[in-house]
Amino acid sequence: MTGIIRVVTDDGDDDDIYLQPVDPREMLTTPELSGLLPQDQPTEETVARWVATVARLDEWWQETSPLLVEMVKLTSSLHRRLMDNLPTNWPRDGSRLNNSWQVLQDGIPIAYVPRAEIVHKILEEDAYEDRARVVADNRLDIADDCRAALDSRTLHYTVADLSVLIDEAVAVLVEGRFASAQSLAVNIADNIVRRTMDPKWKYGRIVATIKDSRFEDELTSVALAFQPTLRFYEFWRFGGTPPRRLNRHRTAHWLTPEHVTEANATASVMLATSLLLAVTDWRNWIDSQNAQETL
Repeated sequence: MTGIIRVVTDDGDDDDIYLQPVDPREMLTTPELSGLLPQDQPTEETVARWVATVARLDEWWQETSPLLVEMVKLTSSLHRRLMDNLPTNWPRDGSRLNNSWQVLQDGIPIAYVPRAEIVHKILEEDAYEDRARVVADNRLDIADDCRAALDSRTLHYTVADLSVLIDEAVAVLVEGRFASAQSLAVNIADNIVRRTMDPKWKYGRIVATIKDSRFEDELTSVALAFQPTLRFYEFWRFGGTPPRRLNRHRTAHWLTPEHVTEANATASVMLATSLLLAVTDWRNWIDSQNAQETL
């Protein structure tokens, strides 16, 4: 039976590629090929089968190569599309980007801010403690990046009023007043998230909504910006082991010097900045879609 693979080329035409299976009896096996080596005079039958095999392989390649070309084009196109939709502050050399998802799940915001050089340093580390150290060590540069990112954008009116509060959080972070920076930035980040939800929702439903959210490809940065909030909103019961990583519940209701660290304070400012820019992009996209529907 002849197999058919349909390929849609760039010009929109359908090309049918017919794949004719090769009779195994007409193929040379590996032992037969190896058996040719010591023979001074291969038999005429063996030579004929070898020639037939080569002819079949050449025919197969002529039939299959257009399909392979299209597969390569598709893979390359998908790769370019993925890279184009990644956050603009991410390094473009592809180094350790496979670590990016784990970094976000660890609660370290890296969408929109900080600069690519610092993101690269964070991604180079495999353990959370080492990544947190990179965040702490680059606190002042990260603060500058947060300021620059907010100053470079016209923020959406639904969240623009919060930028002045982030500016204040950045200022006290630079001064090394980590408790003030963390408390303020955590409140801002929570405020931003809740503005995208029904105000009556409890935190369990907010977290479930974030987990189930789906965004268009062009909103990849928005989706990535929300991922650290899953760790941010991680639930813990009083009396249990308090979370060491940045946590809204502990910062708001059980703040202690152990939870106020340079890394947590810096991450909280990064999160508030990242979310403010993400919601701006999201709301602008929604406004654009609504405008197109009214045309």
